Amino acid sequence: MLDGEETTHPAGDTSRWVRMAHAPEDRYVDRDGVPIYVAADGPRARGVAYELGDGWIMGLQGCNAMVNAPEVLGASLAAGRAAAAAAAGKGPDDFYTMCSLGLCVLEEGESPMSPRALERVGPVAMLPFHAYADNPAIGAHLPSPIRDRLDIYERRVLSRLDVPRDRLYQETHRGHLSHLLPGEEDVLTEEIIRMTTLTGTAREIADVLRGLQAAGLRNVTLNPPPHLAREAVREYAEKIAPLLDAGGRV
Repeated sequence: MLDGEETTHPAGDTSRWVRMAHAPEDRYVDRDGVPIYVAADGPRARGVAYELGDGWIMGLQGCNAMVNAPEVLGASLAAGRAAAAAAAGKGPDDFYTMCSLGLCVLEEGESPMSPRALERVGPVAMLPFHAYADNPAIGAHLPSPIRDRLDIYERRVLSRLDVPRDRLYQETHRGHLSHLLPGEEDVLTEEIIRMTTLTGTAREIADVLRGLQAAGLRNVTLNPPPHLAREAVREYAEKIAPLLDAGGRV
């Protein structure tokens, strides 16, 4: 597509031809050398990232972000490297790794379930539930703290949406990385918030980021609600960066 060609894109039981809206000669950037980063969390998709991509964007799904994220990342990188890096000719220095996470620095004595924290990271913590609404079959594969709340999600959120089951995706994603829908705050718990987002004290979060860097992570992208984007950047710069090495870079 970057070269101006067409390819097919599967959508359910059908397939359609797709191409870039602008031809190469109409663009203002040189397409040569544009890196391809693959967003993936599952093992097969990670293999594709290593085999065909220049970098990997992950959400660290399935780990406990504030407990074992560095260990999960390290194991994932090792597995991907063993499966595909040799064949693709990539090494640890030329394969870019990024992680997309929610961030909330808790104030002294503040709960991860406080209204302030929920506004900042609740939409990120709800992503596994939205994925379940799209495909209930994944429920059995979700971590137990999330799986144990699916019944509440069904009763407090999904049952209140006045649409057929096959149209839920049009409603459940309305607050995607933006805001909580009515009833979603009843679904989340402190454990779910801390396992799906970087929510903790400034020192706790800095410790996790240092561990991720040591495990091979080169970039962290934050997912604040749009109306809190500037505040999230300021919070990181003022409370997290001073605690990190090399001028706060991770």
